[in-house]
Amino acid sequence: AGLAEPEAEEVEMPDETMEPLPEVIDAGAVMMEALTLALPPYPRAAEADFAGAAAAPEGAAPLTDEETTRPFAGLADLLKKGDGAS
Repeated sequence: AGLAEPEAEEVEMPDETMEPLPEVIDAGAVMMEALTLALPPYPRAAEADFAGAAAAPEGAAPLTDEETTRPFAGLADLLKKGDGAS
């Protein structure tokens, strides 16, 4: 196709992202990693019904969806209270 052949030999570049193999491989660590990767991230029974979770500090009411969809709703009230000058 009209392309010139390269004259130099191919040079293999070392892969710096690969870690060298240690002299001793920790079989326990390998098994733990394999087991961790094999487990499902959210184990639940197929027939389990999840009603949702609500977390709040002790004595405080949990936030509702309406409160969490407008995170800057209270900012307008703060601006009204101040004189607006910074």
